[in-house]
Amino acid sequence: MHTRDILTVEKQMYHVKLGKLKSENQNMGRQITKDKYHNKREEDVKKKKRDLDDIKEEIERLSEEVLSEQALLEQELERNADPQLEKR
Repeated sequence: MHTRDILTVEKQMYHVKLGKLKSENQNMGRQITKDKYHNKREEDVKKKKRDLDDIKEEIERLSEEVLSEQALLEQELERNADPQLEKR
């Protein structure tokens, strides 16, 4: 009986330690997840905004270039479609 009592006490101590470690592990996991998904740094937000602004400027520049090229193409098509041009 004496050995069984000692082993029972040791078993309870191990269960307490195991429970404590599991609890700490769970809390640390929650903190890591929170930091990963909810901790937005101001610097990252500013960088993303700068990148988006650069992309918008590039799109606007290319759009203007396309419009000017389209206008030149239409002028050339109109000039080439002129029947008087072939007679000259």
